[in-house]
Amino acid sequence: MVKKTIAYVMILVAVGIGIYWYSSGANIYTLTSVPVEVKDELFGTTETHWEETYRPGLDVLGPAMGGLILIASVLLWLARRDGRRPQPE
Repeated sequence: MVKKTIAYVMILVAVGIGIYWYSSGANIYTLTSVPVEVKDELFGTTETHWEETYRPGLDVLGPAMGGLILIASVLLWLARRDGRRPQPE
């Protein structure tokens, strides 16, 4: 029962990581800076400045999600295998 609970929590964490990745821009690669357009009030021109930020991409979060799902799958398999063993009398 404990293995199943841990496995389900790991799957939920992996889904949460996927939702975070999608909502932060679904970037394939990790971004360390993003372009921000700044409008000059005096002349009406726009300039692009790079703002330092960290947005993790699929190259970082993908293996994390894959590892969590792999470990959860093994735990679910072990829990099912333990449940099928005949109980000694």
